[in-house]
Amino acid sequence: MTRESTEKPDRLTEAIALARAGERVDAQRQLRQITEEEPDNVAAWIWRADVADGSADKRSFLSEALALEPSNLEAKLALERLDAREGALAQPAEEILFCTVHPSRETMLRCNRCGRPMCTDCAVRHPVGLRCRDCVSETRSPIYQLSGRDGTLAALTALVMGLIAGGVMLTFGNLLFAFGLFFGLILTFIVGGILGRSVASVVGRVVPRKRGSTMVWAVGGGLLVGGLLVAGALWLFNLPLNFVLLAVYLISATTAAAGSLR
Repeated sequence: MTRESTEKPDRLTEAIALARAGERVDAQRQLRQITEEEPDNVAAWIWRADVADGSADKRSFLSEALALEPSNLEAKLALERLDAREGALAQPAEEILFCTVHPSRETMLRCNRCGRPMCTDCAVRHPVGLRCRDCVSETRSPIYQLSGRDGTLAALTALVMGLIAGGVMLTFGNLLFAFGLFFGLILTFIVGGILGRSVASVVGRVVPRKRGSTMVWAVGGGLLVGGLLVAGALWLFNLPLNFVLLAVYLISATTAAAGSLR
């Protein structure tokens, strides 16, 4: 065996030792020299991918290793881990890729779930890589997904409860101002918050284990419409109506309800 043939494995072993010791720059330099002199060295390409700084370089070096040895399991697994972590990048193809949502924008990205082309504005970083907004929406927690039936039921329940809460507040709320305007406003805000959270609690029992923006809009809308309908009835029949009480109550109740359902 010649000296040259025994030197090259020693250099690779030294480069691997440098990589394991955390000396990335020295390891990168030595592995680059090895692959330049031995372009068919599969192990050197794999280790060069391991110490590379960017995902594009890692992918390129692993592709070189697989081109030399398509059955290499270590290179395959490393490339799969890279795809899972960074998201699958569109591979060079004959046709030019355009974003599915913005057809005028060229792109090199694909959703790693559905494979559709997407631009950087449409890409969402997900725990398993880059995904389009549609796929991220589909994989959200069931807690934040409401069917049309659940949304309608939540809105109707909130409306009924909003009518009851608004009726109680606007009919008897003037009693709170017996302590003066300042304390009346504070008490109205407190009582409105209690009523808002109570309405949210009832809706949460009717449509269990659901949260999110749809529930917030349903309950907030029910409280708002319920309060305004009661105020309209009082005004229509020329009954006492405190507009300051109405405004403070609606703000407090809807804010408290929204906070309970986010």
